[in-house]
Amino acid sequence: MLIEHKRDRLNGQWWTVSYGKDANGEFISGVEKPYFSQQYIENQEILVKNRPEFRKKINSLNQSIEKTNQRIKELSEFHHTFNSITAREYNNWVSPPGTYDRLLDGLTWTTCVDNDADSRWESGRMPQLPYKKEPELSLFLMSIVPKEILDKENAYRRCFTTLANIRTENNQLEQEINEIAKQELNQYAYSARKGATIAWFSLVAVSFLCGGLYFKKYSTLKNPRT
Repeated sequence: MLIEHKRDRLNGQWWTVSYGKDANGEFISGVEKPYFSQQYIENQEILVKNRPEFRKKINSLNQSIEKTNQRIKELSEFHHTFNSITAREYNNWVSPPGTYDRLLDGLTWTTCVDNDADSRWESGRMPQLPYKKEPELSLFLMSIVPKEILDKENAYRRCFTTLANIRTENNQLEQEINEIAKQELNQYAYSARKGATIAWFSLVAVSFLCGGLYFKKYSTLKNPRT
């Protein structure tokens, strides 16, 4: 794909001119698209973000993040207690009967308390198996960790799942804003080009009209009727 850059002499807008094959393998020749610097696009994104409908969405996401982070702080003490208990009882995981050796063999300790917990979240040394599928593992946890601590640990982990969902939603919103900004800039560029072209042709037409009137007047003065 060959891409050339040219500048519109009428309004100063930069354009790209493409030659070759597009992403679908189709041949293209001389396809023009407006070009904008990253800073120019970011400035337009700021304008879009400041519109009421987007400002409301952004504020809502920020409030959700703040609320979730506050919840994490509130649960952090229970989380540390949970880690302390499981770390202290680690030797019991690998003691007879050998079922725990089998469960832990080759596994990374990530989640086991809440089957709905985010498996990407890591902390401590927890087997990567949903406890609901391994009753003996669930019973062992319940025997060493008080239910209140387990419940708080589950809530702590769900907070990180919530943050991940918020980040996904925020990324989607940023993408939407970026697309709107580019779409509007493209519309401005095409409208400006069309307006400049109309103005140019109008100027040419006026020039010809003035030239014709001047020629007619000059001819009349040169050859007055009697």
